[in-house]
Amino acid sequence: MSKKERCALIDGDSFLYRAAFAVEKTRYLLERRDANGNPTFTKFDKKGQIGDLQEGDTLWMRKEIGTLEDAIGVLNSMIRKAYDNVRWSIKFVYLSPSVGNFRDVVATLKRYKGNRDGLSRPVYYGDLREYLTTAYGAIITRNEEADDQISWFARGCDEKGIEPIIVGIDKDLDQIPGEHYNWVEEKTYFVTEDEAKLNFWQQVLSGDPGDNIGGCWELGEKRAKRFLSQCHSLSDEAMWPKIVKKYEESKKIEGCPYKDKNAEEVALETARLVRLRQKSDEKLWTPKLEEQGDRTIGKKAEGSAQSAEGKDTQTG
Repeated sequence: MSKKERCALIDGDSFLYRAAFAVEKTRYLLERRDANGNPTFTKFDKKGQIGDLQEGDTLWMRKEIGTLEDAIGVLNSMIRKAYDNVRWSIKFVYLSPSVGNFRDVVATLKRYKGNRDGLSRPVYYGDLREYLTTAYGAIITRNEEADDQISWFARGCDEKGIEPIIVGIDKDLDQIPGEHYNWVEEKTYFVTEDEAKLNFWQQVLSGDPGDNIGGCWELGEKRAKRFLSQCHSLSDEAMWPKIVKKYEESKKIEGCPYKDKNAEEVALETARLVRLRQKSDEKLWTPKLEEQGDRTIGKKAEGSAQSAEGKDTQTG
């Protein structure tokens, strides 16, 4: 048997944002009057250092941006360090598209990543994307995120004779079984098949606040993990009724934003939003249940997303 080639699948988005923001600094100057009314000035490098503002205080802010060369230097340093630590023969860098994601159509309760201001992207976002594609051959994914392509490519590596390692820092990547490398913590770890399933179900319950995915109302990550620790099987057939029941129960809690909606539809939308694709031609996920009968889980959302699949949403 020939030895498998070792391949690193790298989430380039995390490197790009870290490098770009590394050269953007916001400085703070606090003006405060003393007992005699005389002004005093104190400089701060971080807003968290300032503390509570008092009546009469004036806070000044100034954004300092380094050069593009500085940002590229930081980016190269980060990637080369990861390369040195991983030391795998083949390396693929993936970037998410600037716009266009099948989740944009799936999300109906809250706009997918609607909590992120497009204007808040770092100044050198576009420049570093271009640099990653030219200098490192980065692949820009189409209608899905970098995490999705890493997921389905990694799952097909065995039949290609490739041994993959996932390089990134996003918790979503822990839905992928296999070897992982957290390049910020410089830590290698392994995710089993059961751990990958567990991570998926945990996100179905807790959602993903960073991507504006609400999850089961008032449940949270800790309670989701506690609930899942009591489950003996992680199969769709065993888990899905329990997940739906949790969502149904949450509708009775004050302030639930989906109290008038079908609990199963809400749970399904959340699952489809948090789940990483496992096949390149995968459409929308539906739980595999032994007997679905005449159930039509999420047909409306499925039809909308299939329409979105046909649209060209790629942007360089």
